[in-house]
Amino acid sequence: ASSAAACPSWQRAAATGNGGVVKPLTGSFLRPTSQAVSAPDTGFPEVTFEFNGEGASMFEQITRRDLQKPLGIFLDNQLISAPIIQAVITSTGRITGLASAEAKRLAIQLNAGALPVSIKVVREQDVSSTLGDDSLHKSLVAGAIGVALVAAFVLLYYRFLGLVSIVSFSIYALLVLAIFKMTNVTLTLSGIAAFIISIGFAVDSNIIIFERMREELRSGRSLGGSIETGFDRAWSAIRDSNVAMVIVMCILWWFGDQLGEPRVIGFAIIMLISVLVSMFTAITISRTLLRQLVGTGISKRTELFVDTKSETKPGAPQPQSS
Repeated sequence: ASSAAACPSWQRAAATGNGGVVKPLTGSFLRPTSQAVSAPDTGFPEVTFEFNGEGASMFEQITRRDLQKPLGIFLDNQLISAPIIQAVITSTGRITGLASAEAKRLAIQLNAGALPVSIKVVREQDVSSTLGDDSLHKSLVAGAIGVALVAAFVLLYYRFLGLVSIVSFSIYALLVLAIFKMTNVTLTLSGIAAFIISIGFAVDSNIIIFERMREELRSGRSLGGSIETGFDRAWSAIRDSNVAMVIVMCILWWFGDQLGEPRVIGFAIIMLISVLVSMFTAITISRTLLRQLVGTGISKRTELFVDTKSETKPGAPQPQSS
């Protein structure tokens, strides 16, 4: 069937059901499995639907009788679509000729009509068009606490490297927010969650780099050599984890689009942007900041980077400054 303009008058479509009783075809015969999909042959949006056993028999009678005529679909006595019957249909069918948004809306409406209960408004509440102030405040507070705990951990455990990490992911956060501003990204609750998670992801890249650097420092390399070797050794792990995350977010974005879930799409988009920026800052910003330390007095103070008392093995060569 394909969509068509509504006709001025309508009669109930009826057919013989179980027990030989003639009854109107209603949403109660539909299975709540309607969904908006892309047609396998054309790629255009369409809505698939399925009737139960009795409904399939009745729908076959109606489509055979009213072939090439419009079939009105009503929800709460309001016409929502009027596709033309183009073939005899039994249990499953599809409605074509729809825009993507229209197909998603129609699928939702068909599933709503398939519910065996009536909808009654029990409670109404007006909220902000984006986020309620209370939800936004709690999300920001939770995010700030999480970021503060992460910053405290890297500072205490990685010492001066932790300070470099804090500066790096602060620059990362500013870059991501600047991209959001330039692209008019709307932050929802799911988007804020994605952004906060991505900060931890950015710190994770720095931790991989720092661990490789500390291994080099313990083996006796200078700070300059440890920086270059540490980044080279960490790159493959950072690259693979970020590529995997990008693939997952692209799949999540696609599923969100297919299911008409804007919250899922928002989460995927913000996470995707954040992951790409975090990879850039970890490899470029952190490396640049550390390179500035080479040749300074700080580079000679190995205790700022590793615990030489507990981590340097007896007899191991001491780090050389450069």
